[in-house]
Amino acid sequence: MWIATTILNLIIGIQPIQEIVVEKGSASFSLAAPSGVFTSHGTYAITTNEQHKKIVGSLTSPLPPQVQLTIHLEAPKGAKSLGPMTLSEGEKNLVTEVGPVAQKALRITYVLSCKTPLPSDTYTNCIRLTLTD
Repeated sequence: MWIATTILNLIIGIQPIQEIVVEKGSASFSLAAPSGVFTSHGTYAITTNEQHKKIVGSLTSPLPPQVQLTIHLEAPKGAKSLGPMTLSEGEKNLVTEVGPVAQKALRITYVLSCKTPLPSDTYTNCIRLTLTD
């Protein structure tokens, strides 16, 4: 009896996953006073299967000169939050040492400070959060 055997190579490709999503809340402020300190909260979710990642944050355009926005991200398991950071158009490290993780409902705290009164108007900006190397 003749038996034929063949050997197949099995190749498994694991694609990198890098996702960060703001789940709940936005940095929306409706100011009752023209100046002061105002706080807002939200949550985010993160999923990655890679090592040595970080979360950076920035604004898409400058804020009025008398306004400052800080953001604080709760770190996922195994990572390190750098605490409240003032955002600008340049990227700021917010969370470092991010490794493989899938976690939801991580707290975001936004603090808007107005040093001097702002004129009545609507100001719009975007906060960019990026999971990167």
